[in-house]
Amino acid sequence: MRKSLLFLVALFLVVLPSYGDRLSQGQALRNHLKATRFNTQENIRQEWRPPTIEPQNFESFKWGNFAYQQHQKDDLITALPGQPKDVAFRQYSGYVTVDAKKGRSLFYYLAEAAQAPSNKSLILWLNGGPGCSSLGYGAFQEIGPFHVNADGKTLSNNPYSWNQGNGVINANTDGRGYVDYMWSHALISDETYEGVLKNCDFVSLNASGNTPKCNIFYDQAYAESGNIDPYNIYAPLCTEDHSNSTMGMQGNGLNGMIDPCSDNYITTYLNKPEVQKALHAYHDYITFGNYSLCSSITYSDRALTVLPIYEKMLAAGIRVLVYSGDVDSVLPVSGTRLSINALKLKIQKSWYPWMNGDDDVAGYSIIYKGGLTFATVRGAGHEVPSYQPARALAMVKYFIAFQSLPMGNPIF
Repeated sequence: MRKSLLFLVALFLVVLPSYGDRLSQGQALRNHLKATRFNTQENIRQEWRPPTIEPQNFESFKWGNFAYQQHQKDDLITALPGQPKDVAFRQYSGYVTVDAKKGRSLFYYLAEAAQAPSNKSLILWLNGGPGCSSLGYGAFQEIGPFHVNADGKTLSNNPYSWNQGNGVINANTDGRGYVDYMWSHALISDETYEGVLKNCDFVSLNASGNTPKCNIFYDQAYAESGNIDPYNIYAPLCTEDHSNSTMGMQGNGLNGMIDPCSDNYITTYLNKPEVQKALHAYHDYITFGNYSLCSSITYSDRALTVLPIYEKMLAAGIRVLVYSGDVDSVLPVSGTRLSINALKLKIQKSWYPWMNGDDDVAGYSIIYKGGLTFATVRGAGHEVPSYQPARALAMVKYFIAFQSLPMGNPIF
């Protein structure tokens, strides 16, 4: 039986809605990476181990079980406020209890496939941050069926929704990849680049070789790059002019564009009581309102690398697709390539341009023996499906179909 790892939609799981201090994705990830550069505490493990979750009573989830049917009925979304007419697929949202005694649950949003959902793959999408929302970013900005319009009240169809059908790989290689990317794209000076390479340890997992000047040079790199969007170094920032434009009314992500103010529209929409009620986004200990796309999270248990997970999945015969937008400086292509190289995999198909149309070089790909494929998406920022939705959708269709990305004559 063939196996396929799908880091991909239909089901969006998030830690209980992001309540608390409002952060951007860039701020959240930078804070996390800065903390790991000098954090040598014992709770920072060399590799990730799955958490222990209390035993679940799966008997209650059998298809013929009345309790399951009632739970499914309770989670069914009648309609989201402002959604387009004639929506032909079902949506569900609610909570999955993780630890009843401690009041811990995961919030989920499920969009069934638009056609023959019982015959389609289930794609699980998880956003990182750390501490950023898979609902706000994943569902409403990247791969879900709807985008929030600029009025913050209505939704428009996402023509490249994945229901038509992050994380930091390694803290050290991502750090080295970041400065390599910033320097190679003329965003930082030679002096700062050389200062980071001289003072920061990219070899040991606990960064024990970092000097006190490491963070100074990193901060200098952030300052030298100026006020740009690190998630797409060529994208415009959100300004009053953008927020008053009609770009958002046309939906985010069309024609390779993303409205730079879309975060604001999504936050406004998801803070409306009628929207939260429709999403069943309430619990015994949660009140309406105060939703934010990212929140401050202090991890008490984390690993510096997840590469061993990749090795275990590949050894088990599970296929893995790793992809990067090539104008993202936060988790840049250079860092991803360094991480993959650390796995020391043998090449099955050498680097080549992949196509999404006769004249459209959609990106570049390399296939490794054992089941790992790496692909870049040309012109895409960090949220690849937002910046290049057609190319992202094509990429995932090929992966699900057990097909390599095409060099020409696309079949999808």
